[in-house]
Amino acid sequence: MSNLNSQFLTRLHCSFETKYYLVFVMDYCHGGELFFHLRKMGTLNEEVAKQYFVQLCLAIYYLHEQNIIYRDLKPENILLDIDGYIKLSDFGLSKPNMTRDKSSYSFCGSPEYMSPEMVSKRGHNHMLDCYSLGTVLYEFIYGYPPYYDSKLQNILNSIQYDKLEFPDHIKISDQLQNLLTNLLIKDQNQRLGKNNGIEDILKHQWLNNFDYTALYKKQLNISYKPLPLQTNFNTVEFNKGDKEFQQKLQDNLYREKQAKFEQIFPNFDYISIQIKSKREQFIEKIKYTSLKSTLQTGIIKNKIQTLSLNAPQLSAICPKFQSVKNSSIAQSSSTQSFRNSSSSKRFNTDYDIQKLLKFKQ
Repeated sequence: MSNLNSQFLTRLHCSFETKYYLVFVMDYCHGGELFFHLRKMGTLNEEVAKQYFVQLCLAIYYLHEQNIIYRDLKPENILLDIDGYIKLSDFGLSKPNMTRDKSSYSFCGSPEYMSPEMVSKRGHNHMLDCYSLGTVLYEFIYGYPPYYDSKLQNILNSIQYDKLEFPDHIKISDQLQNLLTNLLIKDQNQRLGKNNGIEDILKHQWLNNFDYTALYKKQLNISYKPLPLQTNFNTVEFNKGDKEFQQKLQDNLYREKQAKFEQIFPNFDYISIQIKSKREQFIEKIKYTSLKSTLQTGIIKNKIQTLSLNAPQLSAICPKFQSVKNSSIAQSSSTQSFRNSSSSKRFNTDYDIQKLLKFKQ
């Protein structure tokens, strides 16, 4: 995850291990899950669906270029950033080191979005993600996956054996129907993408004339942009999950302190280069500010000491100095007040910077 670098994927900023938890610090996506917004809107029109679909294709394309198959594509794992663009998250089921000639035989994923080869356990590869792209696009248009049922076994059977249907109550273009049909072919060796992977999908006629330059520059006419101060997620589910987590966290915090902690996963702790760079810049800024403050204080102190000299001393330094006993300066300030101000506590640069450097290490 530390090596992934795509604007369509959530980035890993840092990770660390405690006695009871493995912690990943990822991007914060203001818009929440696309699943939440899809449930509110019901369905998407073709143009909006196309915007999200292309971004998903580019996210999966990047993963495939890194020899990673994603294996868990669904609206719950698609997040929206503050500008309304997608970021794919949750790589818990992803499979690395998967070149196009390799197959995996594990059984994982969310049933409604599984490919036929995953359900049958006959071996899957990159083509599994192409199928999942089809299921998500289908849900964008119709509001539910292609083989949805309340019973799990019915879903798995339909994925393997049932014919793909296009409900009459929503009219779609011939190009979109053709794309869905070719993505949801049950035989992975006949499915769209069998030759050049995601490139074959992006070259489909339904995506002709899509403005990729505007996409990369974030200049698309996005239909939905999150409002940071609004709730962009299901508060009931969030509060329920957060309550359960907080309870477990409180239970474990005491035990975390009782036993000596030994790392189970070597080299798990990680801080991204960007975070390190920002922290170093912050420390340099602190050093500069502290040095500047010290120099300014020193100059002030010198001025104070000069003003604190009596008339004979000033005359010795500056022969032209003439004592004006009743001048406004002599009336407004006393020698003792200057001495008090010069002895006030100042920022100890070395001591405080050492604290920061210890934190850095």
